[in-house]
Amino acid sequence: MIDAIIKDQHTSTSFITFLPHNLQHQSILPKWNDILIDTHLQKFLTQISNCKNFESFINLHRNSKYRTHISDINWEATFQYFDSDSESKLITNFSSSYRKSHKIKILIEELPTIEHMKKACPDLFNNWFCPLCSNNILNNNNSQKETFSHIFHCPYNSRKFFILINNNKKFLLQLLLQYDKSFSLSFSSLNSLSFLWSLSSNYTLNFIDLVKGIVPKVLFDFIFSFVKNNSITLDILFQFYNNIYKEFMEFVWIPRCEIQLVLERSHNIHRKQKFIRRNSSNPRSNSSSSYNSSNVPLLLDQNSLRNSIYFGGIFWIFGTGLTIS
Repeated sequence: MIDAIIKDQHTSTSFITFLPHNLQHQSILPKWNDILIDTHLQKFLTQISNCKNFESFINLHRNSKYRTHISDINWEATFQYFDSDSESKLITNFSSSYRKSHKIKILIEELPTIEHMKKACPDLFNNWFCPLCSNNILNNNNSQKETFSHIFHCPYNSRKFFILINNNKKFLLQLLLQYDKSFSLSFSSLNSLSFLWSLSSNYTLNFIDLVKGIVPKVLFDFIFSFVKNNSITLDILFQFYNNIYKEFMEFVWIPRCEIQLVLERSHNIHRKQKFIRRNSSNPRSNSSSSYNSSNVPLLLDQNSLRNSIYFGGIFWIFGTGLTIS
């Protein structure tokens, strides 16, 4: 019966006549959550998608610190940094794609530390600890778990980070002086940013966040106060951040990985073994973050986008919990 009806309609010569000239008298008012949308719809749909993605990112347990400091971070510059060494969006460059992927791993604290590898390969690394500061891989009083945070606080790396921080202080000053040699700049000029050169605090933005690619507003404003130009400020920032990434890799992460590989080979652990799919009985931790997130509210229901519609501007500017009654 149904097949016969479909067949008849398929061969039917009758069709619906559409008269578009009547549409000019029809008012179509697009709305989102009962709010009238007066911008280009395609652009607005992109904003909705970006807002949802941003909320998913910022609501991660490991990012609870950034929810607290959400208004202290220049999110636009932060996200632009991850594409800063791409020559063109129209060309696939494998080296820049790899760097971007690796930078994102640092941002989301997914570097393959020992604690991270235990989640995927508990049978191989169950009793392993930091390959740098522990006397051996067996559990003893001197053994330290290698979390993402431990990379920055490992005694073996303390001297390296001291040098890395000073190198990048100098590099930032050099970038500003290259723009204008008349600037009166010295190390003391960076005193207002002293907390950014620290590794000690879990509660304020610091050098660990710079390594992760987070751009504090105070740093953006500091550079802008000299160059008075947004695009030049971004260019200096991206050079500065890419240098931090480069030196972190050269001085800290790559040497650590080389030592780890030697230890793995000495215990007959090879690359293929680490990629064998396992059914891990270990619960997967949400984060290595030591920041207490119990009192940090989540961003929900695209409220920041709603406030952006009311007040204008970029939606993540309004991610501080502001609501409209």
